[in-house]
Amino acid sequence: MWTWTKRLVIIGGLTLLVLSAAPEIGAQIVYGQPTSGSAQMMYYHWKTTSAGEESTVNQLMVPLTGFVPVQDNFEMMFYVANSSNSYDVGDGTYKLNGLGDFLLQASHSFADDQLLASATINLPIGKKEFDGEQTEVLFALSQNFLEFPMRQFGGGFGFSLLLGGALELKEDMRAGAGVAYQYVGGYNPYQGARTLDTVTDRTTEVDYSGYNPGDVISANGGIDYQRGRTLWSVDLIYSQYFADQLNDEKVFRQSRQFDWRLRCDYTGERSSFATMLRYVWRGHNRVYSDTGYVTPKLFGNEFMVLAEYTQLFGEKWFAAPSADFRVIAGSEITTEIGSGNSNVLGFGASVGRHLTEQLSASLGVKFYTGGAHDGDVDVSGYRIILGLNGAL
Repeated sequence: MWTWTKRLVIIGGLTLLVLSAAPEIGAQIVYGQPTSGSAQMMYYHWKTTSAGEESTVNQLMVPLTGFVPVQDNFEMMFYVANSSNSYDVGDGTYKLNGLGDFLLQASHSFADDQLLASATINLPIGKKEFDGEQTEVLFALSQNFLEFPMRQFGGGFGFSLLLGGALELKEDMRAGAGVAYQYVGGYNPYQGARTLDTVTDRTTEVDYSGYNPGDVISANGGIDYQRGRTLWSVDLIYSQYFADQLNDEKVFRQSRQFDWRLRCDYTGERSSFATMLRYVWRGHNRVYSDTGYVTPKLFGNEFMVLAEYTQLFGEKWFAAPSADFRVIAGSEITTEIGSGNSNVLGFGASVGRHLTEQLSASLGVKFYTGGAHDGDVDVSGYRIILGLNGAL
């Protein structure tokens, strides 16, 4: 049944991803970088088992990314992706296939690269107006203990503006900060959506044509310290969300979020090693009604640690084993799949080869294992990524 609780989980899950609809198409100027593009094929398979019942979620995603240096201090990037998804559960199989929105970003540096301005436009070409079957897949994709590269599809017209700066504090130490505003335009996300009144046990169709997601303001700051071949980095990202509205009435507001990251990178002559600690703090959300609002914590705080080692072989080959571990605190609402703590361990490796001076290919495999909702759900899965990168 397409219930309010399920809709709440989807809205919250997609709101958490509003700043990451695409991989980080970094707003930074890189001198001498040629026109380039990359294409990947990413396949994710997850299985969850609870009370002897199994369900699986699969996603095949193909993202395309392009980079064009327009002139000194000015560059442009684009990103678009398509995915095919399936969700197999006890009562059937649900499918969702579609294109995401097209992102176009322009970046320009000023004042000897001490200031950076960036603008990104979201062109609404992606899939919208999901029916009941497709919404079941969205619900499966929104489970935050599962890793998927594409959870958000089409939306309304939007744009984001970023302004940042950097300065050298002393030799081998730099500091940077920035602020960004993201405007998220309205659109119709669902067709024929119905809500269940648990008192009367009756369902009512909801008109989502007037749905307008809330905008987002974020600020970040960080310090880098270079000591020999080792680079230490500390970053903090703060995000503040405005309320989602339906027909000009507030319905939901994602909580503010603090994202701390501590990273260490060592670069040798033919090998490198990177490790990162990350902690995400999330507050209470607001769910509005005619009588006011309630403040459940829809998604818990999250801790993650990861490590990756890269080794070069000869002139053309490389291999990179990696591992990561995530722990996610439980929510304060109960859904069909529970509300307790979750933890997932991932480990795998990638190999790659430079085919020519301008073209390289890579293949990565990763496996996952863990548990969700205080151990009531067993979690396992794997991913396969095939990539191709080229420069002109």
